[in-house]
Amino acid sequence: MSEVPTKRCSHCGEVKDCAAFAKNAHKSDGLQHYCRPCASKARAKYAASPKGRARMRAKSWAKYVSSPKGRAVRVKARIKYRSSPKGRATANAWQRAHPEKGRATEQVRRARKRAAEIGDRETLSKFASGRWYAEAFIGSPVHLDHVQALAAGGAHAIENLRWLPAWVNVRKGAKADHDVSDPDARAWLIGPPTFEQVTYITRRTLPST
Repeated sequence: MSEVPTKRCSHCGEVKDCAAFAKNAHKSDGLQHYCRPCASKARAKYAASPKGRARMRAKSWAKYVSSPKGRAVRVKARIKYRSSPKGRATANAWQRAHPEKGRATEQVRRARKRAAEIGDRETLSKFASGRWYAEAFIGSPVHLDHVQALAAGGAHAIENLRWLPAWVNVRKGAKADHDVSDPDARAWLIGPPTFEQVTYITRRTLPST
């Protein structure tokens, strides 16, 4: 008759059948150090401790917020906070500190509202950060313009974007270039500089740092 394999529990010190220990592939013998009853007591003790309770709450919260109900509650809470005086003040402060990111976010929101195709967010953000180059080269405030307006089915993508002087963009509106009636704006739209031209020319004229 073969001898039944045994092991000593590191917690209670008793020698028990290996079947009394849970498996653990990271151990040399493939078994846990504690027997099942001792491991159960250790888990219960940890769960009752402040650290254990905090961890259990964090796990429960993570599971809840990832559920459909939790996501819906978070969306409602976010909307409620943003409409509160404190939320509006926080949003305004962020807009003042990050004007380019704020404009890029607003442009994406407008595009989504019109169900327009939206390009890569990172590429759009980099393009929007080039406002300073465009204003330095053109010599006046600029607007980010959609060559084909969102209202006309244009995409909010890098291929459909360009920098225009603010006064030209206002007079252009949602029209196509060839439909602009204002003669000054129409003349400017014949050959506006591309973003690459603005970046290249402006960087060449800037003093090296």
